[in-house]
Amino acid sequence: MHGYPPSFFASSSQLAVWFSNLTVLVIQPSSLTFLGPSVAGLEHVIPDHYGLFNPSLARMTDDKYLVVARVSNWNYCPSSWNGDWNSTPQSLSEISLQRFRSVVPIEVSHHLYRQKLQEVWPDGSLGSTRIIEGIEDARLSRNPFDDSMWMLFGLRTAYIGRLDLDSCSESGMCLESARLNDSTVWSFPEEWQPGVSHAVKNLCVLVFQSADVVLIHFKVNPSVVLQLKLTTGVWTPVAASVSPSLQHFDGVHADRGGACCVDIIVEGLTTFLGVAHIKFNRYFIMHRFFALRGKSPYDVVHYSALFCLQAGGAFSSSLVGCDTLQFVAGIERDAAEGSVIVSYGVNDCEAAVATVPEAVVVGMLTSTERSRRVDLPFASRGEAGARLQK
Repeated sequence: MHGYPPSFFASSSQLAVWFSNLTVLVIQPSSLTFLGPSVAGLEHVIPDHYGLFNPSLARMTDDKYLVVARVSNWNYCPSSWNGDWNSTPQSLSEISLQRFRSVVPIEVSHHLYRQKLQEVWPDGSLGSTRIIEGIEDARLSRNPFDDSMWMLFGLRTAYIGRLDLDSCSESGMCLESARLNDSTVWSFPEEWQPGVSHAVKNLCVLVFQSADVVLIHFKVNPSVVLQLKLTTGVWTPVAASVSPSLQHFDGVHADRGGACCVDIIVEGLTTFLGVAHIKFNRYFIMHRFFALRGKSPYDVVHYSALFCLQAGGAFSSSLVGCDTLQFVAGIERDAAEGSVIVSYGVNDCEAAVATVPEAVVVGMLTSTERSRRVDLPFASRGEAGARLQK
């Protein structure tokens, strides 16, 4: 890719220049919904001039979903922000929750999740360093064994914790409150990471094995899976593998986790389908679908070409192309409709949910050559049977 994108929209001709030696697919969803202040209820949760982005979703019933998204106040958002930091909340990562168009903020003990953030402007210059509170980049997952909802989230440290939800009706068709249960939260210290960078913001639930045991996946190449006991924090490395056919883009722009995972059959094989993202710079991200083997060693067995989703929000152009800063943070499958549902952020300002026919997704996938098993070096804190930190 040559240089930064000139705007928050890239036409098909620009994509062809930037990725002249690669196939890039522009997916036109069969349906596209944007979540924002215009949705009933959100005006009571989100301040003026704020948008939603990087939504993650989890299925509640056959046709109802729980969605968690970040609130944005960047100064390039549509309707704009007034630029006065003193007039905005301390937390730039306030989380709001939407269920059946019933919207509540997630109650978080912000002081427990405090980090430093240094701004980097488009010209590469460094801005101010600020202390922010709250949680960021949440991934939402439902445990089917007890119907509990769990979030993986983080900033400089990754965490997993349970969401406690209170319904405002016996039918559960609306939400009265949501809070992060601090007593259930476990943290993944940076030094724990097994030799892979940028992992703390890219952990995803692969699958729940019981009410108390979950497999967690992060990174895509190498693909790493660990098992975690939610009641004790005891974890065990399960598998690590490398897929030689996945391009590393000069070893710098590697495939990272984004959204994972849903069961899907590919060429007769049961797999876990997810979405990886490749960050080429601060303002340009592309994606690809990947499919993990549905049992150990959970290696990558299929992958797609790079793709982006056809633009349709406030940044869209009359040309065919994509927003340059899209981030897929959620994936579900509607087996009855034969579709894959992805939720994603647009330019750190908008939140969208797109439906793509399952046949289109499967048709994009290519088999990998047999992945290599690798032994990654786990830090001393990460020995098998070690406990994560409260």
